[in-house]
Amino acid sequence: MANTTTSKIDTREQLLDTAQSLIQKASYDGFSFRDLAEQVGIRKASIYHHFPSKEALAVAMLERAREGIVRWSSSRAGLAPTKQLEAYCFDLYLKWLGAGTRLCPAGAFSSGWSTLPADLQYAVKAVFREQRRFLETALAAGIADGSIDEAHGSASDLAEWLMAAVQGALVTARINFDTRSASKKSCEATFTRLCQQTLNYICHKQA
Repeated sequence: MANTTTSKIDTREQLLDTAQSLIQKASYDGFSFRDLAEQVGIRKASIYHHFPSKEALAVAMLERAREGIVRWSSSRAGLAPTKQLEAYCFDLYLKWLGAGTRLCPAGAFSSGWSTLPADLQYAVKAVFREQRRFLETALAAGIADGSIDEAHGSASDLAEWLMAAVQGALVTARINFDTRSASKKSCEATFTRLCQQTLNYICHKQA
């Protein structure tokens, strides 16, 4: 019985892993249960034992991503404010989420936003709320200790700006990766450069 339960959990996690990869590379509308079944190596009908619909699968994937961000944020809470901002760009996004080859698992839903069901929109927003919470906390601490100049904006405004900059850098790097001449390394360099420019401005003291 234990082996059967473990097998079900493993299959569910494999489905979530594969679905996240497909969504980050092809968007929510860019894959089907047939595609998912082929990549995982199971029958399409077997997916329904774990997820009753594509929508339910996506919500579960986003909730898992949100929980992952919560754990990640907690593990970086002891860093200096500016180091937390660097970790957000270059640890969370560049290393964990695969900047250069993939989009954010939540941001990838933006192209078909107006057609998404309400619960799926809520799940996407929940992922971004966790990121905003982490950034606002780090930025507020940076403003308080003087490492970030409040003249650049409030913690809330700067958090929104940095999130937008990172999402834009992801899209730019992803588009570059689709060109024949670009390598994964060069696209990661594009993402790094764009994010570093934003961080340099946020952390720079105005004269």
